Amino acid sequence: MSTPPGRLTRGTIIDHALSQLGNKKIKAEARVALNFILYDLHTLYEWPHLHVSATVTLNQAYFALPASPSPIFLKTINDSSLIITLDGTVAIKHVVQETDRQTFETAAYPSDASGMPLIWTVDRTSDRGQVWPVPLTSYSAILWYKCLPSDVDVTDVVAYDASIPSFPWSRHLIQEVFVWGLQYESDSRYAEEEVKRTHQLGVIREAAMPLHSQINQIPLDPMIFKTPFYGD
Repeated sequence: MSTPPGRLTRGTIIDHALSQLGNKKIKAEARVALNFILYDLHTLYEWPHLHVSATVTLNQAYFALPASPSPIFLKTINDSSLIITLDGTVAIKHVVQETDRQTFETAAYPSDASGMPLIWTVDRTSDRGQVWPVPLTSYSAILWYKCLPSDVDVTDVVAYDASIPSFPWSRHLIQEVFVWGLQYESDSRYAEEEVKRTHQLGVIREAAMPLHSQINQIPLDPMIFKTPFYGD
């Protein structure tokens, strides 16, 4: 597999970082560290390149959320991310509104009501989606979601070093691994390079969010903007 322009393999990223560090003997530890770094970047920040879609089938109360080897479901992009597109063989467009678990349990009454789903929620305990009313027929739907790219097994060194991270900014990954190495070795350069890493990540995040790359309406924080109280 050829390396896309501007991208580097995991092995090359680590080699560059450890060359800057001046210690290539910790490459095995750096492979594990890079997996953790990528996990944190993917889960702690929003990236349009992680917004994907998958086809799901709604024919009972629960449906399976995308899992490995498909891009792993992390969370929905907004509360209108589940759209029914086929009722049997008839093409339709019907949005199933996502709610939080408590709202779902309150609204889904009677729980055994049947028909075209109106609301759904993510059951985090079983990593499944739950719809209400319960469909009596089979519906095909598109689910838009933020995915979590799978880790690459560090025990297969050849495959690991040849793989290309889904995170497209290779220079930043070099800096991330470099900073990890400085902290790992208690190097005095750590504080200065950590400032550079933080600044670089901020620049990347601004560039990664072009107009209309995400929903324009950002929900208000429910911990701050609560239901008004008018008193008696």
